[in-house]
Amino acid sequence: MLRWDAAGVDVLVAGGLGLGAGLGTDLQGPAMAGVLALLRERYDVVLVDGPAVRESSEAVELARLADGVLLVCRTDSTDADELTAAVDELGAVHVTPMGSVDTGGHASDRDAEPTAAPTRDPDVLEPDPDRPWATGRYRHRARRALPGRSR
Repeated sequence: MLRWDAAGVDVLVAGGLGLGAGLGTDLQGPAMAGVLALLRERYDVVLVDGPAVRESSEAVELARLADGVLLVCRTDSTDADELTAAVDELGAVHVTPMGSVDTGGHASDRDAEPTAAPTRDPDVLEPDPDRPWATGRYRHRARRALPGRSR
């Protein structure tokens, strides 16, 4: 565990501190679940920066273990079909992203029209008995791009 004093956070780096070359070598399944359980006991917030969903099965495994998922996509290169495919892949393992974060674009290039507002499904908001740490208040349907808004 590394302390990043400037930001006031602790960072656990996979691959650089004897944890293997990456998440896939030592921190899959039960091992990763155990690490996350220990971190949840010690910290108020545990943020996991994982690989791209469409490029790694590890991302789906991490998503299953997380309390919530945000999809990060590049405004200038991720199209709506790619984002929809990632949401569908996560949905196949019963993971509903909380939303998405767009990066890589310029504010002047963005339309003023917002994407569709998230919808709340009462079934999604119920706590998951298999993941008691996951409270339903953090999970809701992901935003989907409006038709014709792909980049």
